[in-house]
Amino acid sequence: PAPAPAAAAAPTKIGPGLRLTPAGVLATQAGRLRKRGAGTLWVDAQSRRYLPLAEDHVVGIVEDRMGPEAYRVNIFGTGYARLPMLAFEGATKRNKPDLRRGSLVFARVAAVPGVLEPELSCVPRDAVGRKDWMTGECIFGELRGGAFLRCGTALARHLLLPDCPVLLRLAKQLPFECAVGANGAVWVRAGSARETGLVLNAIRASERLNEDEVAAMVTDMVRAARAAGDD
Repeated sequence: PAPAPAAAAAPTKIGPGLRLTPAGVLATQAGRLRKRGAGTLWVDAQSRRYLPLAEDHVVGIVEDRMGPEAYRVNIFGTGYARLPMLAFEGATKRNKPDLRRGSLVFARVAAVPGVLEPELSCVPRDAVGRKDWMTGECIFGELRGGAFLRCGTALARHLLLPDCPVLLRLAKQLPFECAVGANGAVWVRAGSARETGLVLNAIRASERLNEDEVAAMVTDMVRAARAAGDD
């Protein structure tokens, strides 16, 4: 009998920093080539201008309402994104978040429909761990309190690694909450304004340090902050 045909390979999706040409895939900006799963490639460049990629997690600022059904959100890209008012876990027409201009939100990029603005969602893609938006325990949603930092997209993606040295070192020294957007936006809330500032300063300073230098830097910053607090 004839051999069974081989399964077709999953099509490769080309993300930011790459362009498909008749000669093949070409890089359009300098950076590190990244791969997600088996099908998405992009260039991780040190840039402050974010190019949206589906399923990225982002931190954005609500700029205004887009009519009665959505918010216009600044995700620090080439244009604004759209966040539907019902795109929150458990939201209904009568019971949904009321975000104001300047509110920070943590969301995922649900779709990047070509020439139209990217669409965001505060509903997790997977059902595991979902919480109603009113509980305040959702993965996505409004970020209240704390402080906000803009950084390059390469640093942001480094912070998203599960073994990111600076975040692991900081977590051993003090408790804090952190939301990192692939768009180069970081939100932090710690036990005090001093500790929140310490975490943000450590993140900013870690960009060009190796793991040993990060460990020493975090230790020195925490020691100095505690000494100042004792004065």
